[in-house]
Amino acid sequence: MTFRNRLCRYQHSLLATLAAMALAACGGGGGAASSTAVEDVQAFAAAATVTTTTAAVTKVAFANSDGQALQGFLFTDAAASQRQAAVVLLHGCSGVWSNSVVNTEPQPPQKALSHIHRRWATTLAQAGYTVLLVDSFTTRGLANECGNGTGGLDEAVVRPRDALAGRQWLLGTGHAAPDRIALIGWSHGASATLATMDRTNEGTPGARPFREAFAFYPGCGLLSNFGGDASTPAKTSWMPYAPVTVHHAQLDPLFTDGRCANRVAGAPALAAMQVHAGARHSFDQIDLAKPLAAPYTASDQAAQTAADAAVLQRLATLFPL
Repeated sequence: MTFRNRLCRYQHSLLATLAAMALAACGGGGGAASSTAVEDVQAFAAAATVTTTTAAVTKVAFANSDGQALQGFLFTDAAASQRQAAVVLLHGCSGVWSNSVVNTEPQPPQKALSHIHRRWATTLAQAGYTVLLVDSFTTRGLANECGNGTGGLDEAVVRPRDALAGRQWLLGTGHAAPDRIALIGWSHGASATLATMDRTNEGTPGARPFREAFAFYPGCGLLSNFGGDASTPAKTSWMPYAPVTVHHAQLDPLFTDGRCANRVAGAPALAAMQVHAGARHSFDQIDLAKPLAAPYTASDQAAQTAADAAVLQRLATLFPL
């Protein structure tokens, strides 16, 4: 069965699960929802509403293959049932810090990190994963790369080296086995995720540095690497070495320009894209514990719930307890 067919089969299952959850919340009947998906969504709700957590975070240091010093934030939870698997996270153009306010403390508090990365890292740690949030900006003296275009930090060539350096640090410190590490990125970091997963970044053929990857609302021009800017199907040679799932937003200009569709169409066996109806860029930045506020809509809430559950359930399938 191809990756695309497996993903479609899984998405139908997920939709049924979410429908059953909605019925249950409204007092309705229906079949039993997948316990894993229910627990995943409940975990995200808990992470958004509970101010205390058993997950611990530690700032760590390493360097990429260029010798560039980097830092990262390691999340673990000793109270969780361990999956013996790790997830590397790549932040977006706003960096890792809350409101882009750089924290220089030797060991910053969790609240200093941006909501979305703190939420994901905490939830994954509570689910038994070791999580490394790679900070590509602070040691380079950068705080915000949004709108910098080709003059900013190169997400197609440079940031993949950061992702691979994070993986190597996990291996070197005994936090993960080579075939049990996944990759997740957002926006600028999602573009870097796509680039990292290209076969040119695999190293030894068949090595598969990352078991699977998930990219949230990437830009897919990739600075005209991998065969071109993907403005037409002929202008892409991007080919991942392992499965990649893109979660995009229907109203996002980075989706409507067609480049992501062209990249994915060129790699049908290993790439798939889920487009969330009515959603906008950064749809999963919403704090579900707070009232919905403009510019986000109920469509963004629905997209966040579905995408979060989809990625969590897929990871649980890859790395079962």
